[in-house]
Amino acid sequence: MADKVRIGVVGAGAFTTRQMLPGFQKLADAEVTVVANRTKASSERVAAEFEIPEIAEDYRQVIANPNVDAIFIGAPPYIHHEATLAALDAGKHAASAKGRRPVNPFDYFWVIFLFFSLEPMLRRRWLEIQRVRLMQKIERQRGSRVITLIHRQEAMALLGFPVARFIDIEDSEALLRAIRLTPPEMPLDLIVHTPGGLVLAAEQIARALSQHPGKVTVFVPHYAMSGGTLLALAADEIRMDPHAVLGPLDPQVGQYAAASILSVLDQKPMAEIDDETLILADLSRKASAQVSRAVIDLLISNGRSAEDSSRLADVLVGGHWTHDYPITVHEAVEMGLRVEEGLPEDVYALMELFPQPSQRRPSVGYVPIPYRTPEAPTSRRPSP
Repeated sequence: MADKVRIGVVGAGAFTTRQMLPGFQKLADAEVTVVANRTKASSERVAAEFEIPEIAEDYRQVIANPNVDAIFIGAPPYIHHEATLAALDAGKHAASAKGRRPVNPFDYFWVIFLFFSLEPMLRRRWLEIQRVRLMQKIERQRGSRVITLIHRQEAMALLGFPVARFIDIEDSEALLRAIRLTPPEMPLDLIVHTPGGLVLAAEQIARALSQHPGKVTVFVPHYAMSGGTLLALAADEIRMDPHAVLGPLDPQVGQYAAASILSVLDQKPMAEIDDETLILADLSRKASAQVSRAVIDLLISNGRSAEDSSRLADVLVGGHWTHDYPITVHEAVEMGLRVEEGLPEDVYALMELFPQPSQRRPSVGYVPIPYRTPEAPTSRRPSP
């Protein structure tokens, strides 16, 4: 992954050299890698002045250059349409602007357009770079492979419709790939922040973690509910923030808890139960048995006895709580889970690099700096 967004410049007239190139040089996460002007001599002159490593003959060479991520077109207007479409066809970002002398108000529109076109991409790339750097720092400190499974956006608006984020098949494919790329004896550190998700995907990840020969540690900064708890059970060690929580593993059938559907069979005569409820009860029985079997297998593979594994499976899968019941660190320890309290500070810092998109005015406000304990005020009254 490149540390900076690499920009190719097509057309280096007065507007580009006076406004755009100096502006690009001020961007910490962007660099101009190639320039093409009317003549080779003028391209070389601009390249030398702004320390641009490459020149090109025309916009086609700029677009084809593998060291270019985005195109800025400052050439005459008749080139803009053709060059922009060619850049987009090549899968590269494009922005065009045309400076005039003297500068008129319409020129500022193009500058603003360019800024708002590149700013989201630069911000995303900056976050990606910072995440990778911090993950690499944690890996050097712990001698491990760090993997994140963070569903920070529990709900976001897409054309007015909420879109939930949860553990899905894409997550399992990516996580299994990361495990395959890890040497067998290297420890794995998995940072989990999720409301849960598909049982199939969570089971695939959990089995892969359980079968990894090296030590597996799951870090829970805030919550790992449902399928996230299943991943924690596959670990050799669970590290949790003092206020973080896990959740029950009771399966859900449709919009109801499997255990609640099965309880209907005990409360009503069979002749009074409709066919749909009986079908749901059959599915609930199978789902509960499947999840219980998966939990028992994971716990036994981690060295627990069959009796202790069955006990834990009944506690977590048996439907003793609602599905969103928070299992605290204290309760998890009482159950017999291998939980340690406390997380490295870098894990919290990494979570800050997965921001929740702000769609509304924030409901929580505070000064985002650590405070020290204030010193006790001294009395001004003289001692007797």
